Amino acid sequence: MVFGIGVIYIIIQVKITLFFGDLNNSKYHVKRWLVTLRLLIMLCLVPLFFITTICSYISGRQFTGKSIEYWTEEDGGFILRLIGTFSEWSAVLLMMCFISTFSSELKNITFRGILFETVP
Repeated sequence: MVFGIGVIYIIIQVKITLFFGDLNNSKYHVKRWLVTLRLLIMLCLVPLFFITTICSYISGRQFTGKSIEYWTEEDGGFILRLIGTFSEWSAVLLMMCFISTFSSELKNITFRGILFETVP
């Protein structure tokens, strides 16, 4: 579920990036290579999410062992579990790369603090 929400968030962020990438005269202009990189990461993440979800579900149904923590090749569904696990970790690394693409934009944000005043 976390990956599903994360993928939806990334799709929304890519749409926002594409919008700001088209604003050439705006102070929020995003470089074209950065827009392309975020789009490529999103296009890789979507299939990885489905591969992880489907392989994890099918391997769980094929599991015949006693303990799911000590899954061996004899327990059934082991290859699908490995495929699901590798795609899951690939998705994690891609999400970290996606988030790191915002570093240049986040450097432009300043925080001046919150001011509370009482009204007489």
